[in-house]
Amino acid sequence: MHPKTLPRAVFATLLALAGLAACVRLGFWQLHRADEKRDLVAQFEAGTAHTVAMTAADAKTLPRYQQIEIRGTYD
Repeated sequence: MHPKTLPRAVFATLLALAGLAACVRLGFWQLHRADEKRDLVAQFEAGTAHTVAMTAADAKTLPRYQQIEIRGTYD
């Protein structure tokens, strides 16, 4: 092997390994994101399963995505 081709081959190998590591990391990120999406869909479905009447006292304790019913008058 010619002395000039050795550094190029090392560089190409390192570049390929870096690309492989990036693809593996992105794959794990996608799996983690899929879990987050499943949790988000479950929260949304739980909130839309039934409607609750909201009062001022329980406004901060309602779960995320909860469907609510508000009664009152508009001034």
